[in-house]
Order: sequence, then C-alpha cells, then structure tokens
Amino acid sequence: MRIIIRYLICAFIGYLIGCINFANLFAKWRGVDIRNTGSKNPGASNALITMGKRIGILVGALDIFKAALAITIMRYVFYESEYVWAVAGAFCVIGHIFPYWMELRGGKGFASYVGIILAYDWRLFIIFGLAIIIITVLSDYIVIATAAICIAFPICIALFDGVWGHERDLISAAIILVVSIIILFKHRKNFIKIYRGEEIGLRAAVSKKHQSEDDADKTQE
Repeated sequence: MRIIIRYLICAFIGYLIGCINFANLFAKWRGVDIRNTGSKNPGASNALITMGKRIGILVGALDIFKAALAITIMRYVFYESEYVWAVAGAFCVIGHIFPYWMELRGGKGFASYVGIILAYDWRLFIIFGLAIIIITVLSDYIVIATAAICIAFPICIALFDGVWGHERDLISAAIILVVSIIILFKHRKNFIKIYRGEEIGLRAAVSKKHQSEDDADKTQE
C-alpha cells in the first residue's frame, strides 16, 4: 500500500510541475494569444514562431528543466523506489500536454520528454540532443526528430544492460513508451501537414518571425 501511495505522490507532483506552461506564461507577458497564433500550440516551437528565437529557446530549456526537476525531487524523496523517475517524468509530460488550468489544452510534450532523458542519463541526453539538431537541420522539421527520439528512448531503456551503470528496465521502458505514443499522437497533424506540404519548417519559422518583428517595429514607430 505504501508503495502505491509513493507512486501516486510521484504522479501527482510530476503532473503539477508539468502543468506549468512557460510558453503560455511568456505569451501573456508579451500580450500574445499563443493558442490562436502560429501553430496554435502552447509549446516551445510555437513560442519560437510567435515570439522569436530567444524566447523559443528559453521556453524549450525551461520545459526540459521542469521534467528533470520533477524527477530529481522524487528521486530524492523516494530514493528507495525503483521506478519513481519514470512515473514522475511521464506525468510531468502528461501535465504539460493536459494542464488542468488550460482546459487540458497544453503543448505537445517533447521538450519535457527530453528532460526525462536528461534526468535518466546526461550522456544519452547529449547524444540525443545532437541527433535532434542533425535530424532537424537535415529535414527542416523538428517533428521528424521528435518521432526518432520517442522511438529510440524506450528501446534504449529496455536494452541497456551494464551500459553506463544502467540495468535493463522493461517496466520503466513500458511507462516511457506510453508517453512516447501520446506525444506521437499529439503530433499526428504535423505529419499530415508534412505530407501535404503545409507544415512550417524550422527555417521558414525563423524567417517569418524576423518579418513579423520588422512589421511590429514599423507599427510602433
């Protein structure tokens, strides 16, 4: 019974931390309705599209950090419980995607998912981080890198045995796999848009932001 309560606490705390939507907070600060602008998704990618590179990068970093923080706290509190990192991380992502104070209409969760990887192993975080950059630059679509990492990470958890001190962990892999499927499902429209040639690529997003900033400056003058 105590074990169940521990994991329920991990899920609850992870979810609450995940509900902190930095894209929406920065958008309100800038006077932007992020859910009706750009891709209409309150996440790091749309923050980049609607508010520029600096805020987009900052939002992404904060979304990564909050998942890593949730896992670190729960590991410290329940250090003797084996799967707290996976539960806390998974529910942090779920909180980001389905935040209760935004009518369950949050972001798509990938940055926070990357935060789980950081908390799991910083070396894997660096490897996957480089993979994300390379895949995104080559394809021009972050969603392609998202799909690749969401598939690769649970596989790594399931297969690691003696690598960097990790043991094969099928239960944690299953938990993370569920979150991976949710994230991929949330990105389904992006894949459809890529197929139709309607998706906003990274280079176009940055370019359009520069144009919108120029227009805004002219309006203020």
